[in-house]
Amino acid sequence: MYSGYLQLHLARGVGEATIQRLLMRLDQKGVKLNDFLNYSIKDTLEFGISIEQAKAIFNAQNILEDVYKELEKQQTKLIPMTSPLYPLKLKKRLGSKSPYLLYAWGNIELLARKMVGFCGSRNVSAKGIEVAKDCAEQVSSWVWTTVSGGARGVDATVHSTTLKSQGSTIVVLPEGILKYKAHPDLATFINKENTLFLSQFPPKMPWSIANAMQRNKVICGLSEALIVIESGMKGGTFEAGSEAIRLKLPLFVADYATPSDSAKGNAYFLSKGAHALRRKGETGKARLESLKNLVENQKEIEAVQEKLL
Repeated sequence: MYSGYLQLHLARGVGEATIQRLLMRLDQKGVKLNDFLNYSIKDTLEFGISIEQAKAIFNAQNILEDVYKELEKQQTKLIPMTSPLYPLKLKKRLGSKSPYLLYAWGNIELLARKMVGFCGSRNVSAKGIEVAKDCAEQVSSWVWTTVSGGARGVDATVHSTTLKSQGSTIVVLPEGILKYKAHPDLATFINKENTLFLSQFPPKMPWSIANAMQRNKVICGLSEALIVIESGMKGGTFEAGSEAIRLKLPLFVADYATPSDSAKGNAYFLSKGAHALRRKGETGKARLESLKNLVENQKEIEAVQEKLL
C-alpha cells in the first residue's frame, strides 16, 4: 500500500515541491497516482514535469521493491497526506509546506496526543541539561508526549528522560528512517508503545544541515508549544524558534540569570515576546503551569470554533 508515493520519493532530482505540484495536478485532473505511474514518459509530461524528472520517476521502479521490503522488514509504515493517519495539526500549521509523505516506526497513536516540542544546543551546558530533564519530566507527568529531533545534547536528554519517566516521545529524524541508528543509551528504553520515529526524507537519505532545518519545522508543526532550552544566534535551534514565532506557536524560552555561550540566542527570543521560562524559588522546578494552561485553553477555543463552522 502507498508504494506509488514511495516511488516518487525515490526518484532522484525530484524534490518535495515538484511532487506536491504533481500530486495537485493529478487531483485536479482526476488521475490516480498508480495510473499515472503506468503512463508512458511522453504522457507524463502534460502534468508539468520535465523529461528528466519523468525518467527519474520511471527509473525509481528499479529500486522500489527492495526498499519497500526493507521498510516492511523494519515494520515502518508509510503515511502520505491522503492517509487518515496523517497528523491534521501538521497539515493545518504548515499548509503546502507539509511533508507529503512520512515514514513512521512505533506507536502512531502518539500523534493524537498533546505534544510539546523541545529544541536546544548539541553542546548544551550542565544547567541546560538540568532544565531539559526537569521540563521533560513535567510534560511526561501530564501524560503528554515530548517531541524532539534525536540529536545529542538537549534532544537526547529530552527523549531519554521522558522514557525513564515512563512517558512517551516522538523522534523527528533529520535523515532517512533506514539510515537512523539510536544511541545505545536511548535504545535501552525504546519500545513500540512509548516511542514513535518519524522521517519526512527518502528512506536512505543521509543526515544534512538542510534536512535538520526542515525537520525542525515538522517539530513545530506537530507541537502545541515549543520549549527552547538553549539557542545560539544562528543554527537549527534558532531557526526552530523563529519558525515557532512565524507560526504563532506558543514559545517558551529558558531565562537564565547568567546565560552560557550556548544560550546567547535566548535573550533574542525573549525580546520578541517568547514566554520566559523561570524556576520556582521554593522547588527549583521550571514554571510550566502557564504552558499547560495556555495549551488547554487553546484546545477549548479550537473545539468551540470547530462546532461553529
